[in-house]
Amino acid sequence: MNNKNNKDRRLGLFEIYQYADKWDILLMIIGTIAAIITGASYSLYLFVYKQMADHLVDEGKLNTNTTIMNVSINNSDECHVISTVNSSYSPYNAIIKNTKWILLIGFLNIFFCWLAWTSWTMTAERQIRRIRYEVFRNILYQEIGWFDRQSAGELSSRLIMNLDKMKDGINSKIIELLTLSAETISILIYAFVTGWKLTLVYVAVIPFIILLFYLTSKVTMRFISKEMEAYGHAASIIQEVLQNIRLVTSFHGQEKEKERYMNYSKGDSTVYTTLYTLLSPN
Repeated sequence: MNNKNNKDRRLGLFEIYQYADKWDILLMIIGTIAAIITGASYSLYLFVYKQMADHLVDEGKLNTNTTIMNVSINNSDECHVISTVNSSYSPYNAIIKNTKWILLIGFLNIFFCWLAWTSWTMTAERQIRRIRYEVFRNILYQEIGWFDRQSAGELSSRLIMNLDKMKDGINSKIIELLTLSAETISILIYAFVTGWKLTLVYVAVIPFIILLFYLTSKVTMRFISKEMEAYGHAASIIQEVLQNIRLVTSFHGQEKEKERYMNYSKGDSTVYTTLYTLLSPN
């Protein structure tokens, strides 16, 4: 019963990073800050874009007023007032200035995005290398009876596939979580500042969106666990068949082995085609 509980126990959020050293912690801090800046810069881009849209509207109004001044000759006093007001403000120059700000924000966004991905990718590779070594070392020090209950192909498949999925969780998923969280919070703050009434309507729907994403993630994790277990068994069958391909062919066990593989892996058409080619008679 205890073994089953240990097998089904999931690691906590901070337990995953127990193999991180001081350089990994530094890289994670740098990557976290860069990811937050990348997400928060989107609200700054919206602010500058809003200013540019307002200046474009002002530029259109100025051109319209200039046309009216040229046509309406009899209303010279009004034309003089309009030209005096517009002489102190140039929408064109404001648009050029905002364009430079947008380019600067874009380059900074690209830089911090690259910094976040580089930092988290480096620390993920370093940590997964240590975890892979510890797992392999613990496998070597198991009792002989433990290997009788395990398959070599399943162990190698889990050593590769499970740790690769764990690396994706440390690397890309964390970056997406930090970036999207910072982007959501910054946009909500900007939305409340610019139009809080309309933002309250959207905030009322947020709990339902969070619940939907939560249910989706639970279902996804459930099927991922089943996929990893199924492909672990399927990999052990492939390795067993390929190591004893002469014996399987001698006893005409191709069809039986193909059916045994398909019971675990029904969606892996590429591997199944390879196995079918190896087991099919000439």
